[in-house]
Amino acid sequence: MQRSRLHPYLSHSGPLAFAHRGGAEEHPENSLAAFAHAVSLGYRYLETDVHLTADGVVLAFHDDSLDRVTDRSGLISESTAADVAEARISGVEHIPTLDELFETFPGTRINIDPKDDRVVGPLAETIQRHKALNRICIGSFSGRRLTRCRRLLGPELCTSAGPLDVANLVNQLVAVESKSRLTPLASRADGFNALLAAYGSLDKALGTYQSALAGLTATRFSAQKEAVSNSGNATGSGGEVKTGADAISADINADDSTRALAQKIRSGGFASGHLFRAGDSLAIKVGTRPPAFITLKADATVTGLRDTINAANAGVTASVTRDEAGEHLVLESNTGGTANTLSIRSNNSLSAISFDPQQQRPGAMTQTQAARDATRAAAGSYALSVEQLAQAHKLSSAGINPGTTFDVGVLAIKTGQG
Repeated sequence: MQRSRLHPYLSHSGPLAFAHRGGAEEHPENSLAAFAHAVSLGYRYLETDVHLTADGVVLAFHDDSLDRVTDRSGLISESTAADVAEARISGVEHIPTLDELFETFPGTRINIDPKDDRVVGPLAETIQRHKALNRICIGSFSGRRLTRCRRLLGPELCTSAGPLDVANLVNQLVAVESKSRLTPLASRADGFNALLAAYGSLDKALGTYQSALAGLTATRFSAQKEAVSNSGNATGSGGEVKTGADAISADINADDSTRALAQKIRSGGFASGHLFRAGDSLAIKVGTRPPAFITLKADATVTGLRDTINAANAGVTASVTRDEAGEHLVLESNTGGTANTLSIRSNNSLSAISFDPQQQRPGAMTQTQAARDATRAAAGSYALSVEQLAQAHKLSSAGINPGTTFDVGVLAIKTGQG
């Protein structure tokens, strides 16, 4: 990219010191004596305003009238150059023209503020006549006057920024500053929203828990007892009915097909060494229990996150599996049954460690084992029919005295067809 050329007016090392209106401490403002004193002190940058007389002469003067600082009165725009020449600043110094300023101080650079619209054209002609484009800068609070000066004097002119230029610059700076601040704020807002949602679930769970506690009465407990009869009617091998026989109860032996299962969920694959950032949070909820909140105190790998979750006693057991897709975090509810399903909210770098049973979001954890309740037989009375019971073949030896020993020999035992 091509770099912008520095204007000769600005080619100065260090801060730019300006003699404003020449200075007014030692000599009257905007007088040749004031400007000369400033130059003698080492000032190389002067500042003046300009007005136009009724007959078209450009004056180096601040006010639009003679009243404040001279011994005359009246508007400069309504006075001729000859009338103004009679006036004395502070009663002693004449008002200089811009021509005088250029000619008297050829080694200086001058900041010029055109105070009204009429002076713009004659000002441009004066600058061109003195070939002073490299040693002047036009500054004004009027964007209209700056635009006219730039049009009349071309791209070699040095000017200040106008009000609209300053406003645009401020707007751009504010936009850049706002973007740099709002992006992390938006990210933090997502995290806070996740925590607020978890707190809402906690409030609902506490309400349910309190209602359940209020309903725990002796009558409710009595109603939970199973009515199982251990007596009923059995049928014998001859078809006769035997009343009062002991019947089988409702209990059955539990095995893998009938026991309760805990829900398991698994994350997507993470590359080895993947880091979750300190300060990011998880909310793990098991069934209707209040959620457990976990915040990383330091950056953590997948195994580090596993250890942090296990140390938090959040109602789940965390483990890590590995395959060609990378490292997977696996979470299993510590309690089986459909009443203990998992719900996980997270933020920022932990956003992939989330699970919503109502809405499967791409990139979140997926279920690898559904929760299942234990299977139980129905309560009631049962009739048992036994057709035949197998009996084992028993053999008894002759009596052998305690402590008897057997010499070396062979014992062969055969069962069935073996």
